Amino acid sequence: APLGKFDGDTPCLILYTSGSTGSPKGAVHLHDHLPYTFEKVAKVVYQLGPGDRIFSSSRLFFAYGLGNSFSFPIGTGASVVLCSERPAPQLIADIFKRYKPTLFFAVPAVFRALIEYAKQGNPLETRQMRHAVSAGEVLPVATWNEWKDVTGVEIIETIGTTELLHAFIHNFPGKNRPGSSGIPLDGYDVRLLDENLKPVEGAG
Repeated sequence: APLGKFDGDTPCLILYTSGSTGSPKGAVHLHDHLPYTFEKVAKVVYQLGPGDRIFSSSRLFFAYGLGNSFSFPIGTGASVVLCSERPAPQLIADIFKRYKPTLFFAVPAVFRALIEYAKQGNPLETRQMRHAVSAGEVLPVATWNEWKDVTGVEIIETIGTTELLHAFIHNFPGKNRPGSSGIPLDGYDVRLLDENLKPVEGAG
């Protein structure tokens, strides 16, 4: 039996923005929002299921980390590795070796640090990894290429916001373009505006 029954438009949680667009704000998310992220992202983009093991170096208090490590495993039956320590390269490499995640979520700075760690002669166990995912800031194409060279795994880049809870534009396995945030996910309308809030020609 379910622990509780709520209407979809009932408030579920508040996540605070980073303040990159002004003062930090509390974004109220409804009970319908969490399942929307695993239906549109975890199942469609990553095709996550009970045989997967997720590890996210981004913490649960970020919208990205909350989806990766909380709602995605709940919604898909995947296992999740949680780590309370600072995700330094050696610790992440130990997690790769011990738990063999099939999906790894990080930000560009973490991928860069892991590449440097591997170049110093330290092994990264990624043979079982189907995908790596990057968000939070622009992923340089050079980092994408070096990670692929070092690990054999492609990084799938995405963009999301706290206000929308997780990703709304994403690259896809088999349709992955380095240097691009990807294409809009089903259910999201996206517009590119200039500084005068006018649509940019040829965008979309």
